[in-house]
Amino acid sequence: MRAIPRARVLPRLSRWLAVCVLMSGLALARGASALVLGQSDDFEDDTTQGWVVNLLGFASSTLPPINVPNNGPAGAGDNFLRLSSNGGFGSSGRLVVINPAQWAGDYAAAGITAISASLRNLGETDLSVRLYFADATSADPTNQAISTNPILLPSGSGWVDVIFPIAPGDLSALRGTAAAALSGAAEMRIFHGGTASFPPDRIVGILGVDDLAAVPEPGAGLLLGLGLAWLAARRRR
Repeated sequence: MRAIPRARVLPRLSRWLAVCVLMSGLALARGASALVLGQSDDFEDDTTQGWVVNLLGFASSTLPPINVPNNGPAGAGDNFLRLSSNGGFGSSGRLVVINPAQWAGDYAAAGITAISASLRNLGETDLSVRLYFADATSADPTNQAISTNPILLPSGSGWVDVIFPIAPGDLSALRGTAAAALSGAAEMRIFHGGTASFPPDRIVGILGVDDLAAVPEPGAGLLLGLGLAWLAARRRR
């Protein structure tokens, strides 16, 4: 399945937003997983919200992710995360950012089959943006998978609302299986990759990221919402 521009599905979002909130609350109440439907990063707290470049003890990047306090999708006063790479050797050469905190967990159990986001290409090089999941924050995970189809962002793009489908069929397994990488995810990464492979390409690039959210795919959420509406109508009768 290809990556889906979020603009095409926004009319449906209001139909299942309440369902997402309800399911997120239930997951929190169970305490089964830190990762839940509705998990989101909007960067309005002036931090990178756990997104980093290095995890394995390598030399610190000279281009760490930065929280920018203005000119996000909502304009003045809207924070966003800026990622940069210089195309050279070392951790600054690749456009990639890692989160081993709130984006680790069991995506299957939480019912998360897509990640929505707002993206902007702030550089002079076209970008192919993908997601990466692995079951260990190491150089040798047992299961790792990435987006088969990227989000294509031309140089100098404005903010674009997108959805990354992340059901196992939407990912390419690099090791083990995509299902295992999602059910035991120890990290999620956002990166530029011209091909469905990892490590990613070296590139000179700048990417803006905002409003990351864990959601069901619109079709699944819509069906669930219609089912709940049918049950409610049946009770009234």
